[in-house]
Amino acid sequence: MEKKFIISVDLGGTKILSALISETNEIIDRYKLATDTSKGADCIVECIAESVNKLLNESGIKQEVIKAISLGVPGTVDPQSGFIGSAPNLSIKNY
Repeated sequence: MEKKFIISVDLGGTKILSALISETNEIIDRYKLATDTSKGADCIVECIAESVNKLLNESGIKQEVIKAISLGVPGTVDPQSGFIGSAPNLSIKNY
């Protein structure tokens, strides 16, 4: 049976902290990146993708064995649509 992994991303006003976690809840690797809120939400999404790709590249883990990616957002999120209603410290609204 192939091992499965989870990537957890903590999106904050000053940093994006991502972790690759094994199925036994062991942190395999971490990546920290500064959050640049001045360039808008699309840039933040690109930084999140960069952090996830960096974890995969550095660990040698293939995308196919990622079971889930979780994202913690400092604001309100509609669980049905996934839209961020408001995240004031990220300057995000209705995204």
